[in-house]
Amino acid sequence: MAVIVADTVNLLDQFGGEIPGVALTEVPTMMSVPSFDPVETNPIGRRAAPDPPVLRDEGGGGRPPARTLARAHHVEDWTDPLADTHERAGELAAAAALGTVVCIAKDGSGLETYLGAELHGLMADAEHIRSAGEHEREALSIAMRRAALRDHSRRGRARQVLSAAGVAAPLLPTVTVLVPTRRPHLLANVVEMLGRQAYPHLEFVVALHGDGFDRQDAEARLAALQHPGRIVRVPPERPLGEVLNAGLEAANGMLVAKFDDDDEYGPHHLWDLVLAAEYSGAAVVGKTSEYVYLAGEDCTVRRFAGIGERYIDPQRQTLTGAASLFRREAIEEAGGWPAMGVGEDKAVVQDIAAQGGTVYRTHGAGFLAMRHGRDHTWDAADSYFLEQASDTRPGCDRHFAGIQ
Repeated sequence: MAVIVADTVNLLDQFGGEIPGVALTEVPTMMSVPSFDPVETNPIGRRAAPDPPVLRDEGGGGRPPARTLARAHHVEDWTDPLADTHERAGELAAAAALGTVVCIAKDGSGLETYLGAELHGLMADAEHIRSAGEHEREALSIAMRRAALRDHSRRGRARQVLSAAGVAAPLLPTVTVLVPTRRPHLLANVVEMLGRQAYPHLEFVVALHGDGFDRQDAEARLAALQHPGRIVRVPPERPLGEVLNAGLEAANGMLVAKFDDDDEYGPHHLWDLVLAAEYSGAAVVGKTSEYVYLAGEDCTVRRFAGIGERYIDPQRQTLTGAASLFRREAIEEAGGWPAMGVGEDKAVVQDIAAQGGTVYRTHGAGFLAMRHGRDHTWDAADSYFLEQASDTRPGCDRHFAGIQ
């Protein structure tokens, strides 16, 4: 039997200051892997473009500093397979949390149960890692850091321990996804985007703005989803900021994510925002519109590559409102969204910052802004996006944008 005692400050906060002890008759292998504090081990400030091409890490002393490892195209782990497996797994997971692309160069079959199938599978695909171009290398980094931060941080380990012991604890916050829409024909797209999300603790609030909606149909669509959802109706004359506030009043989550009705979101979009909120401690986290589909040109553009994983000044830099996550208390302290029809997201973020809240921009993958050339609250011509593009792909390339 193993007795696990949680005695770190972060975990104590979750239990009202009392030290919980959990007795397990059987300890899953992953729980023996040393976990890391995500406040200290995270991708904040990383550079997306690699510096040295490859670093060879054979374990033991004399290895480069962790932040140096994160700047390499990838790190090849040549540690002796007979070395301490759980310690080796802990080091690899912590490296991945920094944004390092890790390649298990020697036999790593014994690592799978320690790292987890997802993270191990990414690290063991040596051919893919070694041949990855700049964009694919960044996609690998994002996937590895997500799995590491989710499964090997101290909070992630605590969730695993408590789950194995059958003890319920609020270690994952509930996220309310707030979707305002005034376009009945896009309701099916809204429900599809909501249904894709892999984050486990969700609720949905869809704010129907104006007339033309079949409420019974909307409620039936939401009821078919895995997570609870509710509908709010808002008169057409109310500005968008008031629509969002009406949705906020119906929300129960500690965190509030905003979706637009015509954009596309990958399954890990909310996980990425929640993890970024955890390691950054920011009141608002979000993405830029790094990937944009231009229907008129029938192409997908990428812009602003490499500007993620930074704290920003919202007076000079922006997040995309449709890909932002707010701490509910921060919105309420700022007085909610201003009663504006355009620019309400930028205004509320600036209001939150004026109250002392920090704003963090994570990577842009997993969110695809759809520009169909009509009825956008943000009016910008296709040429605006094309002039900023660093890469362009034909058609609506969802894989390129990290949606699929």
